[in-house]
Amino acid sequence: MPVAKLRPKSYRELLETFSISVPDNYNFAFDFLDAEAAQDPTRPAMIHIGPDGTRRDLDLAYFSKESARMANAFKAAGLAKGDKVMIILYRRVEWWVTMLALHKLGAVPVPSPNLLTPHDIDFRVNYAGIKAVVAEDSVVDRVEAARPSCPTLTVCVQVGTGPLPAGWLDYETIRAAAAEDFPRTAEAPGGDDSLLIFFSSGTTGMPKMVEHSHAYPLGHLTTGVYWHNLEPGDVHLTLADTGWGKAVWGKFYGQWMAGATVFT
Repeated sequence: MPVAKLRPKSYRELLETFSISVPDNYNFAFDFLDAEAAQDPTRPAMIHIGPDGTRRDLDLAYFSKESARMANAFKAAGLAKGDKVMIILYRRVEWWVTMLALHKLGAVPVPSPNLLTPHDIDFRVNYAGIKAVVAEDSVVDRVEAARPSCPTLTVCVQVGTGPLPAGWLDYETIRAAAAEDFPRTAEAPGGDDSLLIFFSSGTTGMPKMVEHSHAYPLGHLTTGVYWHNLEPGDVHLTLADTGWGKAVWGKFYGQWMAGATVFT
């Protein structure tokens, strides 16, 4: 169920009554997404308008199933808990699925802007020890230009219909071969384990890594429920591209916890 919303008479009352309970070993993909999808599988999660104007209405069950499938696909490709994965995708459904899949697997997504140059990619991959990249077909050439100087980058997945470079895996191909069930185990990530890493903008020096744990999504309960003031059934649009922190602030964790549908 969406989070119960306090309706205080004043800001002071909110401060005095609001608290967040953080369950042990919390993992948003299991404890929110899968749990909610089991209770209300057809609850709207996203309205996605593609470049050609095609509309897709996707529910919680879709993201639960697809994230499990891609967790299996990434595991089969050689990714494991703790591996860092650069994601350079536009505002496409695969970004949400990839993020959730990595949350289930325990690999650590590094969402990255699609404007990165080969030099930027080189810096981030080597500084963070990134093992994999999931990238748009239109960005692959820049990743390829950086690869010779990125020895840790051994798993490359292309999203889109462009020609597949040598050594790259096709997202749809590995997705189609994967099972839909990815059960939670005793070794599953959660709690203080690393959830994701953002790089800062680098306005006063080189970009720096900012790490968040699996408890981080619960911090955005306040974003969706109180800052954006969302109610169950609302449709919410945040314009941010997926390589920036505002994507997880404005079009992911808190909005779904509030019961809203993300418009993309």
